[in-house]
Amino acid sequence: MGITLHTKKGTSIQNETYDRDPAEREDFLNSLWEKKYPEAKLRRGHDNSYNCHGLTFANRRTCINEPQELDKILKDDGYRKIDMNSVVAGDIIVYKDQDGEIVHTGIVIEITRVLFSHMPTILSKWGKGPECIHKFNYVPEYYNTCEKEFWTERETDG
Repeated sequence: MGITLHTKKGTSIQNETYDRDPAEREDFLNSLWEKKYPEAKLRRGHDNSYNCHGLTFANRRTCINEPQELDKILKDDGYRKIDMNSVVAGDIIVYKDQDGEIVHTGIVIEITRVLFSHMPTILSKWGKGPECIHKFNYVPEYYNTCEKEFWTERETDG
C-alpha cells in the first residue's frame, strides 16, 4: 500500500510505504554502515520507510520501486538530461544498470570544480539504509558499474 502520488501531469505513480525499523536496530545498522563506507558522510540514519527514489521524487514519503514509474516521473515532470559540466545544486543524478534500467537516484547538493570539470556532491539514500552525502562516483559496490546521468527540470539554455 502506498500514498497518493502523481506526476505534474497527473499520472498516478505506484509506490509502497513500510514501517520504520525500531530505533535500537537503526543505531546498530548506522554504526556498521559508517565503518563500511568511510568516504560517505551519514546524514540521516537507516529508515526503511522510503528509498532513494522516494527521497529524490517524493520528499521522503514512500518507496518507488518500479523503474517504469521513474521513467514516467522524468518525462511528465519535464526533466531533461544534461552534461555533467552544466549541473547545479538541485539537479538530480540517475544511475542506470547495463540494461538501461534506473537503479538509483540522488539529488545534487554541491558542485566542486576539479581542474576543468565539475565534481558533484550527492545526497542519496542507499537502499533501506541511511541517507548520505557522497561524491557522485562513490556509491555502494553494485552502483559503481552503472551509467551516471544528470537531469534537470530547470529552464536551461541548451
